[in-house]
Amino acid sequence: MIKVIVSDLSRVLLFRKDNPKLGKLNDYHKKLLQEGDYDFWEYFELNTKLLEFYREISSSIDIYLFTSKYIQEYPPIRRKLRPVFKKIFSAARLGVHKSTPEAYQKISNLIDLPPQKILFIDDSQSNIGAAKRAGLNTIYFTDTETAIKELREILTSNTLRH
Repeated sequence: MIKVIVSDLSRVLLFRKDNPKLGKLNDYHKKLLQEGDYDFWEYFELNTKLLEFYREISSSIDIYLFTSKYIQEYPPIRRKLRPVFKKIFSAARLGVHKSTPEAYQKISNLIDLPPQKILFIDDSQSNIGAAKRAGLNTIYFTDTETAIKELREILTSNTLRH
């Protein structure tokens, strides 16, 4: 039975406005910051549909965020994320890489749950593979509607098992 959901941020919940599939969001954010303070929402867009779904289900299941670096700490996005997620983990701050099973073992230890009770959602096949090798359940994110459908099915099967 799934006890928690761990979601990725980049290209699952946060996208570049100019090209949603292009580059690393942390690198783009860093470049924009080097040019001076900027309007975050002019360059980035939240997946509000998925974030709202997370908000709705967060009363019945804990939801965590697991990111690569630091973009989630920038005040405009932090204000949107903090109310939804129980805790936000950064691979860089934890000293791990999301493409290794050790990252997910560390998350499992920090959440204090066995890996098989954790569901991880990400848009990167290498991260999904590493999470699976660590024993987590996974959803490979391709689009919002499919992810929400899969999450609903999992949550329904969790409820039926009680």
